[in-house]
Amino acid sequence: MALQQRLQYAAVAAGQSKMSSVADSLLKLLANPSLDTETRADAAVALGQLGDASAIKPMSKIISDVNEVMPLREKVAVAMGQIPSSHEALIGGFVTAPGELQLSIAQGLTSDADGGEALLSAIKAGKAPAQLLFVQQIHDRLASLSIPNLDARTKDLTKGVAAPKAEMEKLLNDRRAAFRATDRAKLSPDAGQIVFTKNCAVCHMIDNKGGHVGPNLAGLDKRGVDRLVEDILDPNRNVDPAFRYSNVFLKNGQL
Repeated sequence: MALQQRLQYAAVAAGQSKMSSVADSLLKLLANPSLDTETRADAAVALGQLGDASAIKPMSKIISDVNEVMPLREKVAVAMGQIPSSHEALIGGFVTAPGELQLSIAQGLTSDADGGEALLSAIKAGKAPAQLLFVQQIHDRLASLSIPNLDARTKDLTKGVAAPKAEMEKLLNDRRAAFRATDRAKLSPDAGQIVFTKNCAVCHMIDNKGGHVGPNLAGLDKRGVDRLVEDILDPNRNVDPAFRYSNVFLKNGQL
C-alpha cells in the first residue's frame, strides 16, 4: 500500500475515533505541500471531527492562499466549519474568496445552528454575499438547522439582490480558462498598468495612484485570478460595505 494511502486511512480513522492525541500529526499532514490533495483534505476533515481549535489558523491560511489548489481550499473550508470556534475565521475568508470557495465557506458555516446564524449575520453586515441564499443547497442546510424566521430573513437579506445568472457564470469560467491557457511569458504587467490607468484608476487607487470613488485595491495580489475575474466582470457580486449606497425617499417625494 502506498505511503499516502496509508496516511489517508490513518487520518480517517483518527477523525472517526476522535483520537485527539494525534492532532499534531494531523496538522503536519495538512501543512505538508508535498502530499497529495486527498491526504491533506482527509487530515483537515479529521481535525474538524476532533474540533481542534489549534487547526483554525493553519486552515485559514490554506483557505486564503491562492497558491493552494482550489479543491483543497474548498474541502478545508467545509471541514473547518465543524470546529465550533471557527465561525469568525471562516467569515473572514469571504473577503478574498471567489464564488466557488465562498460556497464551500457557507457550507462550513451551516454545519450547525450557530454557524448558520453567523452566516446570516455576516450577510446582513455586508461581510458575505447575499447571493449565497439563492443557492438551494445553502437554503436547505439553513432550513435543516431550524433557523428562526428563515424565510422572512432570507427575503429581507436578498431584497434588491439579483440571482446568479448562468450566462455570467459561463463568462467567468471562460475567462478563467482563457487566462490559464495563456503563455505566462507573454503576459505584460506594463500593458496591464496601461489598461488600469485608462479604465480603473478614475475610481480605484493602488500604490497611492488613482481615485477614491471605489475601494482601495491594496493587496489585490492576494485575491488570485478566480476572484479577480469576478471583481472585474461582476463587480456587484462582492461589494465592500463602505461603498454600498442607499436611495432615501423623503415624504415630500424628494430622492
